Amino acid sequence: MVSSPTRFKLQRDMCELALVAAGIGWLSRASVDEIVRRFEESGKRVMAIDGFMGSGKTPFGSMIEARLGRRCIRIDGYLPLTPPENQTRCIDRLDMGNLASDLTRSLDEGSTAIDGILAREVLKRLGRSDEAFHVYVAGAWITGPGKVKWPDAAQLGSTQSSALHREIVEYHTAEAPHEQFDAVILRNQNEPEETGTFIAPDGQLFSISEAAWPRGQIDRLRISRSAFTSDRPGAVLEPVGLIRPPILGDSTRSLDDQRPHSILSAIGSNVPLPPVAMIRESSLSIGVLLDGAHRYFGSIAAGATLIPAEHVSPEDAEIRFGYVAR
Repeated sequence: MVSSPTRFKLQRDMCELALVAAGIGWLSRASVDEIVRRFEESGKRVMAIDGFMGSGKTPFGSMIEARLGRRCIRIDGYLPLTPPENQTRCIDRLDMGNLASDLTRSLDEGSTAIDGILAREVLKRLGRSDEAFHVYVAGAWITGPGKVKWPDAAQLGSTQSSALHREIVEYHTAEAPHEQFDAVILRNQNEPEETGTFIAPDGQLFSISEAAWPRGQIDRLRISRSAFTSDRPGAVLEPVGLIRPPILGDSTRSLDDQRPHSILSAIGSNVPLPPVAMIRESSLSIGVLLDGAHRYFGSIAAGATLIPAEHVSPEDAEIRFGYVAR
């Protein structure tokens, strides 16, 4: 990956060879492992994940969770549902008190990732800038052989009608997170929109067939909530990156039957679903998914960061699911 720190200005139209020469790769198991390796070697404690809305920060953050064994702190989760009318800027609406407490608590346990559209400004306000290893995530399209387009570049320097978009553009102008970073990764936007392919936190690729959910309606599947609605109030919300799913085989890599369709429809329509069943042994930070694979993979496709879960005891795990704890 790119040497630290680096200046490589992302532009609207780019040559893939130039990106490769700069050490910039596509979102994959190998590229994420390399970024984690460099993060650990940097001596920094906080991985700050930056990028425009919809760039791919969510799946990248979940993959980092799976590698660090710790929840990725999502800045969006600290925004109030009904902000005061006199607060027009996103940065001013954030619950900085709870965000600071959660970040401190997580850092007490080890290295931590934080994800959000204004990550650098947030860390400045929290006094954590010197501890940050900056990763920029850019959603990009492959437009032809060796050609890559970063559509968000069109927003830079442009006049935005939305107050939030104006704030993001002003932030990019002031902080230049797309020009100076410790690492940058491209999320292939062709995959979900054109092929129905997604990446799970453990790096597995899986696809949703046209029969299960039309690719032209992928955007309608995406939820604004952090998790699907559970039909059991006592369910625990678990980060998707801290649950290990089953290993998919060639015959199961595609979600293509009627069951995924009903689950994806429920997720998109906010219809309550049962929580998944999982076990987390005391010696491990990553839990094991025992039941609910379609709900798990459907949540990832819907852009969820959390999933309602039922924690199963070792005894029940063996009796109900045939899982023998270590």
